[in-house]
Amino acid sequence: MRAAALLLATGCAFHPGTLLSSDGDAADASIATGPFSNITLVSLGTSTSDEDDPTLTPDMLEIYFERSGDIYYSIRARVTDPWSLAVKVPNINTTSTETTPEITPDGLELYYSSGQQGGYDVYVSTRANRQALNWSVGTLLPSLSSNYDDYCPTPATGRVMYLTNTQGTIGDQDVLRASRASETTDWNAPQLVPSASTAAMDTEPFVDASETLMYVIADHGTGRDMFVATRASTAEDWGPRMAVDELNTSGLEGDPWLSPDGHTMYFASDRSGTTRIYTATR
Repeated sequence: MRAAALLLATGCAFHPGTLLSSDGDAADASIATGPFSNITLVSLGTSTSDEDDPTLTPDMLEIYFERSGDIYYSIRARVTDPWSLAVKVPNINTTSTETTPEITPDGLELYYSSGQQGGYDVYVSTRANRQALNWSVGTLLPSLSSNYDDYCPTPATGRVMYLTNTQGTIGDQDVLRASRASETTDWNAPQLVPSASTAAMDTEPFVDASETLMYVIADHGTGRDMFVATRASTAEDWGPRMAVDELNTSGLEGDPWLSPDGHTMYFASDRSGTTRIYTATR
């Protein structure tokens, strides 16, 4: 409840904008391409702790992220407004580490990884509607968890999920895909995506609603950088990945999130010496 009180104290009037459908259908079929520019630090408060793993609702009025092993959030009334002072998400943080939060396109389910069982497993928290400030207590999802550390449970749509774990079938971490018949049924067991996995450490995949565009973080021996891969349809393998050179640095980049129209990227980077969340546009 403290988080809700702090949020109200910021005076931000929250009116959610139009979201994608739960299946992630974009209202604008024309998706922006080309290099990103205008890289800007995202201000989420006065904390000096690392901030990582950004995920947003498709209208870009809510952002969720990790700060020092807890999951925080911030809101704004309009995309052009500054973010409110970030506060902890109620009910889901524990004395263990919570990390890699990812929100569904309808804004009603928040998936994340938690170490409260010893290893890292996938949990989900829900809320009744976009105006609700409180999320439910996180529920362990055995269907998306394994005997290895499971991270980055990222919904492409309400019925398709991409994630990674440390089983290391191809590399240190690989890209997995899970699906479910409907948003009220359990997830099927995640399956390895060989064409999206390499001998490198592949982690933090972001896949668009059409499943034809993937951003992924990989370490090919020179540190964690951002890469992008595409394919013509879901019937095909993922094509060769290309480094997103305009966003990569000699530091570590992580956890890309792309707006539905393709114009805005949020990501994490330690380019300043401390991991922070940045945005870029095209």
